[in-house]
Amino acid sequence: MPKLTTARTLKSELAGALKQRMASSNLDVSSFAKQMQTSRSAVRRLLDTNNTAITIHTLARAAEVAGLEISFTVRQKSPAELTDLARQLAVSKSPAKAALLKKRLVAGFYGQA
Repeated sequence: MPKLTTARTLKSELAGALKQRMASSNLDVSSFAKQMQTSRSAVRRLLDTNNTAITIHTLARAAEVAGLEISFTVRQKSPAELTDLARQLAVSKSPAKAALLKKRLVAGFYGQA
């Protein structure tokens, strides 16, 4: 089963790619901010893997300045993924976790995720 991608995982990948590109181009936070036409604090938020609040507009600007291409894939869950969710739901002891699993299972089944 493919790994579930979380916002933190996505942000970590983005921040890592930006840091790498900045280092290879000898850009510090100030220089990158100038190229993005934004503040240093905005760039620091982009590089902070714990801060997942980022707009698509900012994401696109950062990628453009760094010479990166970002792509998203949206797909319906596979039968195997739905089966795995159902199994997790069946053995879940936490009502909160069960509710989350049920929501993901229903959304995945009906293609609403």
